Amino acid sequence: MAHETVPAPERAWTLPAAAALAALEVTVTISVLLYDSRLTRPAFLVVLVLKYPVCWMLLRRQAWAFLALLLWEFTVGFTALFAPRIALPLRVVELAFAGSVIALLFASAHLFPRAQLPRR
Repeated sequence: MAHETVPAPERAWTLPAAAALAALEVTVTISVLLYDSRLTRPAFLVVLVLKYPVCWMLLRRQAWAFLALLLWEFTVGFTALFAPRIALPLRVVELAFAGSVIALLFASAHLFPRAQLPRR
């Protein structure tokens, strides 16, 4: 009798969890900026709001949204580590959000179709 391989768990929940956590992260960031009322450039707020459609497209399994959100979260993590004048609790919260979203994105990568070069 041959050994049958047990299929790996699907982990389909990781994709909606990554999108929801990323949307929650940007909501918290916008709330902190508005509460602190040091928002001197409204363009910064507009850039943050653009994360919502990226999260929506991630749920629709758009590969560009996966890559955009991954890049966005690495940028958030880098900024939380090295930007001056950010309070320590806010740094920790942003790093936790970014790290969690990155981990969930990597866990959900198998849900996207593999890219293949066209055959000649």
